[in-house]
Formats: sequence, C-alpha cells, structure tokens
Amino acid sequence: MRYLTTLFVLLFLAGILSAQTTIAYTSFEDTVAVGGQYVDTDDPATDHPLLNHDGEPVMNYTPTTGTELSFTSYYYNTRNDVGLTDGDYVGITDYTGDVTAFSDSLQGFEFSDSDGLLELTFGEVDITGFSTVTVYVDAFLKETGWELDDAVRIWVVVDNTLEIDLLNTIGQDIDDLDIEGTWITFNADLSGYSNAVLKISLDGNSGSENLYADNIKFVGQNSPLPTTVQFEESNDTASEGDGSYTINLTISNFSTTEQTTCEVALTTGDAADLGNYTTQSVTFPAGSGDMQSVMFDITDDEMEEGTENFVFTIQNVAGGLNAVAGDPSDFDFELLDNDYPEIIITEIHYNPSSDKGDDTEWEFFEIYNNDDVTVDLSNWSVSDGVDFIFPDNVYIAPMEFIVITVNEANYQGDYQVFQWNSGDALSNSGENVAISDAAGNVVDFVEYDDGNGWPGEADGDGSSLELVDFDADNNDPANWVASLEFGGTPGIFFEYIITSTFNVSEGWNMVSVPVDAASMEKDSLFPNAATSAFAFENGYVEKDTLKSGVGYWMKFDSPEQISISGMKIITQIVEVTEGWNLISGFNESFPVDAIITQPDEIIVSDFYGFTNAYTPVTSFEPGNGYWVKVSEAGSLLFNVPVAKNTPVVKNELEAFFEIAI
Repeated sequence: MRYLTTLFVLLFLAGILSAQTTIAYTSFEDTVAVGGQYVDTDDPATDHPLLNHDGEPVMNYTPTTGTELSFTSYYYNTRNDVGLTDGDYVGITDYTGDVTAFSDSLQGFEFSDSDGLLELTFGEVDITGFSTVTVYVDAFLKETGWELDDAVRIWVVVDNTLEIDLLNTIGQDIDDLDIEGTWITFNADLSGYSNAVLKISLDGNSGSENLYADNIKFVGQNSPLPTTVQFEESNDTASEGDGSYTINLTISNFSTTEQTTCEVALTTGDAADLGNYTTQSVTFPAGSGDMQSVMFDITDDEMEEGTENFVFTIQNVAGGLNAVAGDPSDFDFELLDNDYPEIIITEIHYNPSSDKGDDTEWEFFEIYNNDDVTVDLSNWSVSDGVDFIFPDNVYIAPMEFIVITVNEANYQGDYQVFQWNSGDALSNSGENVAISDAAGNVVDFVEYDDGNGWPGEADGDGSSLELVDFDADNNDPANWVASLEFGGTPGIFFEYIITSTFNVSEGWNMVSVPVDAASMEKDSLFPNAATSAFAFENGYVEKDTLKSGVGYWMKFDSPEQISISGMKIITQIVEVTEGWNLISGFNESFPVDAIITQPDEIIVSDFYGFTNAYTPVTSFEPGNGYWVKVSEAGSLLFNVPVAKNTPVVKNELEAFFEIAI
C-alpha cells in the first residue's frame, strides 16, 4: 500500500510540473569542466570579483549560444586569511568523489576551502506574467566536521530589495541540521514578485568542507493573469488657478478580443470645486494597451478655502480577462487655494538693546515671500502694532525679504526697506502684527509676547525674534528663537537647524554635543560608542542624557565620523565650579582668548584637548571636550571677544585620565 501511495504522489507531482513552465535554469553544462584547482591572483585582504583564468575551473559564465543562467563569483574577506590564493577546488566541476553523481547531468558548481566567503550570483530572472513562481536548488553538503563559524546560505533577492532564504545556516552548527551527505532540493515561493536574483555562498576554511550546487530552476505557472485597470499615479497637486486637470488610467494584461470598461467616481470632496464633476465612464478597446483619461474643470471661485483634498476611485470594472481594479485604484488630489500668496512675518525686533540705541531708531520687523510667484504688494497694509501702507509698484519675489522699520535710514542693505508711520512703535510687552492684502484680507499675523514661551533674550538683551521653520506655524512660540546676531539679521536668511560633523579616534575621546538635538540621549547621539558617557563632577559620573556645554569621556572601538543635527545653541554660557572642569564649546570654532568670564579672571590654566595625550588648545572645536581650571565658581561666555592671559597647569590633568568601569 505504501508503494502505491508513493507512486500516486509522484504521478501527481509530475502532473503539476508538466503544467508549469521553466522560466530559467542551469545545470552548469554549457561550459566544460576543466578540473584542477582555481588560483585567485588578487589581494585576499580586499573584497573583489573572481576572474576566469585559462586552464582553471570556470568561475563566471555569460551565455552566448547556450541557454543556461549566467553567473558571477565574488570573494569577501571574512577571515583575514589567504582566501583562494593558495589554490582550491572551486567552480564548475565534474568531480563526483563526494557526491557519487550530480543530481542533473554530469557537472555542478563546487565551493570549498575559500578561507573567506565565496558568493555565487546568478543573472536576474524576469518572473512577471506568472501567477505562481517557485525556485528550486539542489545542494549537497559533504559530511564532515563543520565548525560553528562555517556558514552556507542559499537565498533570492526579489524586486531588488527583499531577501528570501532557501537555506541559511549562519549561527548554527551544520553538523546538527541533518542536511549532509545527500542531495537535497531547497525551494522558495516567489509568487507575486517581478524579478529575482539567486545567490549561493559558503564561508569556510577547510578543504573537507565542500558544498555542491546543481539543477537550479525557476518554474512558473503561466495561467493568464486578470486584466487590471489602475491610475497612472496615486496622487498629485494642482492650483485653483490651473483651469483644468487630467487623470490618466492604464491597463495591464488586456484582452485581444474583449474591451474593458470602468467608471471614475469622486468619492471624497465637493464636486462644485471641480466644475460640478460627475462620474465618468472609461473604455479600453479590445487589443489595445493605450492609456485612457478623464478630464475635469477646476473652479476658481476666488474664495479663501485653504487646501482642499479629493479622492477619485475606480469602480465597476468589467470585460477584458475577468477585469478588476488594480493598484492604485484611488487617486488623491490636492487642490491649493490660489487666492492668498504665502507672505509671512519672519523676524521681529520689538525691544532693541539700549547698547544699540533708542527703540524709536532700531525697531523693525521682516516679511518673506514663501510662495513660488512674485507678489504685487501695492496697497497692502500693516496694522495693529504699527500702521503702514505699501506704495504702488512694490513687488516681492520668491525667497525675498522686505524690512519695515521705524527708521529706514538705519537699515540699508541688499533688501527693500520701508518706514512705518511716524510715532508708531512695537510694544515691548507683546502685541499683534498683521499683514493684509489690498482688499483688506489678512494674509498673515503674529501675536508675539515677552513671555509665555517666547524667547526672553529678544526683550531688550540685543536679540530679535527669528522664525525657525518658514513652513510651520509662526504663531507658535516654539518656532521662534532669539537671534544669535546682536541687533538681529534683517533681510538675511539665517540657518538655525544645522548638522555638526566631527571625528573621533579609536580609544578614549573627550567629546561633546555641539547642537540642541531632538534627542539628547547618549545612545541616540553616539550609538557606536563602546562605553557609557562620563562627565566630571568632582569625580566621574556616568550620564545617559547629555547636555551642551559639557565635555564627556567616551571610548570607541574604531575611528568614526560623527554627525549630529539640531538647533544652534543660542545661549552660549558654560557654568563652572572651583577646580578642574570638563567642558565644551558649541556650534562653531571659537578662540579661547575670546571667552569672557563672570567673575573676571577666574581661569587659572590653559584649555586642554585630548588626542592620545593632553595638549593645550587655542580654540574650541565643535564636538570636542576640554579641561580648564578655575579659581572659583562662575560662568564662561562664548559671545564677546576679549583677550585673556592665563598660566599653564598641565601636570594636574594626568590624574583625571583614569575611569573605572
């Protein structure tokens, strides 16, 4: 009975395979097995392709007259050994001493004693048009004493990204897997993908550790796929002033005898804004794969509506080869309101420092064209805080600033400047500033404050309020900072979000965080550090959350370039305690003789950096930490240049280079 059941299963499987198509295959028979050993002539310390050599086993194959899959071989240095330079039995072979016979015909591909990783990559296989696809690989692993660091992998990369394993012994002892000493057919389902690349690799270091591959097949069920109708794109954006819009539809697997039809319906949004759109029918003629389209008018109603969103959906698909809606079947349409250009307030200097001069001479605010078209500002107005009406023929181009000030004589630069009405002033305690178009429609307004989360340095300390993100809400105090420049930056785009890049060396480094990053967690900022971060607080203290202005000891296993993005540090003040302090600078290189102290003259040492040894420095660099000794507690300010002469005290530092972990 057992034999009859086995016969039935074999006949059943044969019936299935007979209904399938071999898409691609190889049994390594298109080239003649040369025999002998292959000798790599390249450097085994570097990863490199393996070349064919006359009189040696074939490692690469490109079909000319044959029909088998192409393949290429590559060596990876994973063991810092001789690789294949000492001569090894690899490549196309007809040697059967280990396998008795190959699983298909007379030849196969041998992997052995690579002293590194030998990877075989086959040519890309197009598997579109098949409802089911399976890849089969026959493999023979010699029964021997495999080691834990030996690894065999057979896998397929589909659609250029996803990896699907047929066999992967990485991290396992091959001797425990019961896969040695016989031919085994490994397979994987590749249905639904478009292309596939098969790879086989062996990472081994012994002449007795052998892998053979043979009878590789990509097999597909070539039953006809259904006809699908889909949008050419899934989304797009248009402006209310564009007049009309066209949506394109495509067809796949069309019928040569039956037409395909569908409807395009508006399922989300107000049809009145799209020329009173109604559902449209679309027909794809039999035997044609040409694109079809629907078109509709866009209603320009000159009403302030903001951005509107619509969704079109393919419905009632019929005909073709059992036609269905494909992907995407929804089209997201975004309609931008063209009635109000994006003119925004980006800087406000409402309370200049007394060191600058009187408020009646130096107050200003700045506007910016964040749109992509030039805007006519004729008869536009500024109201609430101060009053001003733009004269005729004033235009602001995209990415251009205009400054409106209490005294235009004080603000002359590469920008347009206008003076508001005499006697007006910006309130030092906060108020509303509004910009309106010629029709009186408010285009933008900002209600600033001298508290409630608004940067306090702009309230008489010399800074202006500067907008950080021009595309975000400019009424959110978190989107404003105090300018780094004394008196602000009228008419100038100032970058506040920066990326600071610096290098660390192998071993211990004194590092810092030169920006205000979104996350100040040590593991987020320095994920490859080999140790914790250690600050100095009269002794070393382990820190998980880091701060700018503080230096930290960290150890790294190898040199690395570190990049940290975040806000520029506005308040550049470092607090110090009596004795030695491990500190840092901030966003930019800063000379040590420009650091001022409060109280005066408390620095009693040079500033020391560390690169395998302590060295006096003349400037602070972003990302580094530095030692300094002070006579009493106080502050170091990195804002105003001032000359300093301090004694050198170096030998005391050597005691600090000792961290117990």
